[in-house]
Amino acid sequence: MPQVDKTDRNTLIELSHAYGRDPRWVIAGGGNTSCKSDSTLTIKASGASLGTIGESGLVDLNRDRLQLLFEKAYADDEAQREREALEDLMNARADGQGDRRPSVETLMHEVLPRKFVVHTHPTLVNGLTCAADGERVARELFGDDVLWVPVVKPGYILGIEIHNRVMEFRSKQEKAPWLIMLANHGLVVAGDSAEEIHERQKAVIEAITSRIPVEVGTSPLRDTTADLVVQNSSQARRIADWTTVVQRALQSSDLKNPVIAFDTDANFLQYGDSSDPLAEALRLPFTPDHLVYALRTPIIARQTASDHLPTMVKRFRSDYGRLPRVVIVPGLGAFGVSASEAVSKAAAALALDALLIHRYAQSAGGPVFMPDEQIRFIEGWEVERFRLKASEEATK
Repeated sequence: MPQVDKTDRNTLIELSHAYGRDPRWVIAGGGNTSCKSDSTLTIKASGASLGTIGESGLVDLNRDRLQLLFEKAYADDEAQREREALEDLMNARADGQGDRRPSVETLMHEVLPRKFVVHTHPTLVNGLTCAADGERVARELFGDDVLWVPVVKPGYILGIEIHNRVMEFRSKQEKAPWLIMLANHGLVVAGDSAEEIHERQKAVIEAITSRIPVEVGTSPLRDTTADLVVQNSSQARRIADWTTVVQRALQSSDLKNPVIAFDTDANFLQYGDSSDPLAEALRLPFTPDHLVYALRTPIIARQTASDHLPTMVKRFRSDYGRLPRVVIVPGLGAFGVSASEAVSKAAAALALDALLIHRYAQSAGGPVFMPDEQIRFIEGWEVERFRLKASEEATK
């Protein structure tokens, strides 16, 4: 089976690095990219990082075999259906792929006819995809160019839904979409060259920026203030003190060697010292990335009550059956907590990402969290456990 040629593979890696190394587009292991030849789809492997991907992070698949997944009838039971679809997806791989697992969103890439497809989770775009009037605003901005996909369970079901919607779009518009917005998820852009991808990504961001006011102290995407924090000695002492508090609270709850990662940004600091608005803004996750890395909701501590944190951790564990991944200290920042540095950093960053999405969504009818049915599905989904484990292993 002829592979995608070397030039296109190199372009795919360059595109992956361009967006995967910029947290304004992708945080942690989120997002995926692909390129096509007539017979082969080359896509990012599940668990691989776009920012560091090389040949070993790419998977080649036979496109004829992929088409069979659109035609096959799978089990009604969700868990069984996903196992069967995953098995067929693995069987569609070309020879010599080892144990590489294709991205769970492979079918979405296959259905778009352009050579390159880039799927990212930019904060600004998710200000629309996680908003009550997001679809209406997207159509005002992009007209017939945009294909809007409502909240759909990820994996096989998402692939089939996009396949059906793309077919309907092509029937009505007599062209395939180059722009897809996935509700409570992210952005998909397709093009036949790196230049076309970059131009279209830029056009999307500029259009949304013209509609959603960008406040002083934030960027159209995420803006970190880590350098400012380091320069402020009083702030640095408070961060160090709280790092110790968080570490001790988690150590007392069976996480023997918690890795603590601190993050903050200008948008977070605008919330001030009150816990109530933070609790409402982070009440539930907005996207699968928020859920997988930062879990359903954080602990929100009070700066003057650090001695209460161990009790809050125990209560959280009792309520949710697991330890928290994020501890928020109002007026200071987010502490990511896990056994892995990469996951801790991602958890803290995604908590801040969610806050900025919450702010941006105010300009499009107000924020909309992921529905509970989808949250429960992802919490029990083997694919996301695999992705998280792969991210943890990458730091060992």
